[in-house]
Amino acid sequence: MQYHPKLTTMTYLNLHTFICCASHLKDDILQPQPHTVSVVIASAVLPPSITGFLAIIAGISVNPLWDIMLRSGSSGLGLGPERALEEQTCTVQCTLYPPVKKCINPECNAWQMSKVLKKEEQCAVIVFMLADSAHPAWSVHLKCQGELQTVISHYKNPPCILNSSVQISTLYRGVPLYIQVAKHQFIQQELAMQCMYLMQVAVSATNCARLYDIAQSHHQHGNMAWQFDSMLMTEQVWDSFTLLALLDDHNQFNLPLQVPHNSDQKDHFRQAMCTHTERIITHGQEELPHACDSCVWIFCMPDETVVKMEVVMMDGVTIGHPCCAVPQCKNPLDNNHH
Repeated sequence: MQYHPKLTTMTYLNLHTFICCASHLKDDILQPQPHTVSVVIASAVLPPSITGFLAIIAGISVNPLWDIMLRSGSSGLGLGPERALEEQTCTVQCTLYPPVKKCINPECNAWQMSKVLKKEEQCAVIVFMLADSAHPAWSVHLKCQGELQTVISHYKNPPCILNSSVQISTLYRGVPLYIQVAKHQFIQQELAMQCMYLMQVAVSATNCARLYDIAQSHHQHGNMAWQFDSMLMTEQVWDSFTLLALLDDHNQFNLPLQVPHNSDQKDHFRQAMCTHTERIITHGQEELPHACDSCVWIFCMPDETVVKMEVVMMDGVTIGHPCCAVPQCKNPLDNNHH
């Protein structure tokens, strides 16, 4: 502080806000840097747009403060309250970057040279959050300038490697913090998990979406004009449920989840779900051999034969599920009309 007297008047709240916002803007700081700059350490120079923004947040010249943060090693702190960005600048609260900064296609010459991706494309999206309603956001796609022109996006969403010849998207391993349920719509992982829990206690996907829309109507941000509707749809709840289940299943077997890139939404996860079901039929499931005194009864009949009776739990949706008139038919239905 002795070299920068102006910083002695800075309040702790402004300092904390500066650190949180700088951490939140880490990817925005790294992206404009030269490709020779490491992506794992803090940059010595801030882009002009970031400098101006942080100056408004901190209420003081940013350059000396950033210099002190670099010297103290505090620039790598975790994400803080992103709300400060939105309230003070009317900007979007969330920017979704890919989890990788380099080309991940081993057949690309850029991957072989370990080049950092610097060409980016931004896409306007909306993110449905559990505790803070729906918010406008940007999804950033990084484009490799190598021979194969590989496109890397946040998730497919986090995770998508697009092979132009077969049009297949490979999702990154693990469950992302934000799940892409449509081209411009993302659902926070915590919200998707809550919907999954509610559906286990007989709450339909439609009612999950309605509950969310009712809850967010009490704290909607009217000053955040955006081109996409902030209403959560039933189809998006179902897609988040399906995607969470598939990602969890593939992670257990250490397998990458691959889905068609340009298919209709109704067919997007069909093949992955069929593969999952066939594996359970062929190799079984951990829960299938379960038997206890509550769900399995064994008793003797009057003719001295031993009978085993098992309980099958189902709800009205399961009972009314459309099926073929031919018993044990394995062909898919042409439609769901009775």
